[in-house]
Amino acid sequence: MESPFIIIHYFPEDIMKKLLFLALTIAMAATGANASVRFGGGTHAGLSFGNFPEPLNQFYGMGYGFGLNGDVDIIPALALRLNLDYSRFGSDKDKLRGLFSVTDAQGNPLPFDATGLDASIFSGTANAIGRIPTGSAVRPYGIFGLGLYVLKASDLKVTSSGQTLLEQPVADAITRFGLNLGAGTEFLVGPTRLFVEAKYVMIFTDDSTTGNIPITVGVAF
Repeated sequence: MESPFIIIHYFPEDIMKKLLFLALTIAMAATGANASVRFGGGTHAGLSFGNFPEPLNQFYGMGYGFGLNGDVDIIPALALRLNLDYSRFGSDKDKLRGLFSVTDAQGNPLPFDATGLDASIFSGTANAIGRIPTGSAVRPYGIFGLGLYVLKASDLKVTSSGQTLLEQPVADAITRFGLNLGAGTEFLVGPTRLFVEAKYVMIFTDDSTTGNIPITVGVAF
């Protein structure tokens, strides 16, 4: 069975490395120029809604995700956030079973299970956060980021009465360039910041994009 993540065209990774280096250079320069620069970190988790290209969109819907975030407040209205994220999307097993049929020697249908083809995405991104000054403990913000995304799907397996009828490995994990765009709101609670955020993630794949929409809640210290 053909892997759902066979991809030919992608954004050159050397450009990604240059962009990440530029972001870190800006943050370091700001640190030297402004003593009020603040470093922090935290974690986040939430739901993720898949936006896979056809025909994969028939098999993947809502998933979940979590990750770590490291923040550098350059000025009150601007921050740099480095994210490490993991998202997982379970395949629709009923639709997966619909791709197969299992019969005995006389052609009578037999009960069977089809498992696997669960998609996972691990990413590392650099994000710019632009805050709207409100003078209060509630601060809306916009976020734009770019990074590298590692895509993988679990092996396909078809079994009947405890017997493995098919075990099909999928392609090795692949790494592609992507970007994200979204908005959120921070809530200041003493030195702690709580945030709610929604983003649209685009991963550049063959002739289309593989996307997802994570909605997360998090904390930064």
